[in-house]
Amino acid sequence: MALAIGLVVVGLLGVFNLLLAYGLVRRMREHADLITRLSDAVSGRSSAGSIAAPGTRVPAFRAVTVDSDVVDSRGLGASTLVGFFSPGCAPCEELLPQFLATARATPGGRQAVLAVVVSDDSSAAYLIEPLREVASVVVEGRGGELGTAFGVSSYPATCEIDATGTVLSTRLAVAAGV
Repeated sequence: MALAIGLVVVGLLGVFNLLLAYGLVRRMREHADLITRLSDAVSGRSSAGSIAAPGTRVPAFRAVTVDSDVVDSRGLGASTLVGFFSPGCAPCEELLPQFLATARATPGGRQAVLAVVVSDDSSAAYLIEPLREVASVVVEGRGGELGTAFGVSSYPATCEIDATGTVLSTRLAVAAGV
């Protein structure tokens, strides 16, 4: 009889411990969400990351590419892939091959891809050359017109926008088989 009572007490303690652990995990998730929202509010970023969130309309912009072509918000196609990179940025260098592959697979070719290299000096050549093959490339300094229009807060940052300048996605999706 004492053994049965002991087993029931241990079983009840186990269930209580399980419920307590579940409650703590749930509370930790709530706190993580609150901390993320607070951090985003303080920094002025959306929870989508380092670029304007999906559904946001990018303000009008105009820039000149390294090939002396003019790109502006009025000349966008049905869908434009946009990427922001900075020289010396390790995450930018890690993302570059994926961006290049996605750009190569983007319908519309170079006219449907815009790459912005954020640099104030000539150290950006190693980024510009491969991007130039698959995209219209603009070089601008920090706080430039394109970075401001797209709300870029860190690098790399990518998005896809439609012809109206509305951000469709901030995730870089590589086409199947690439």
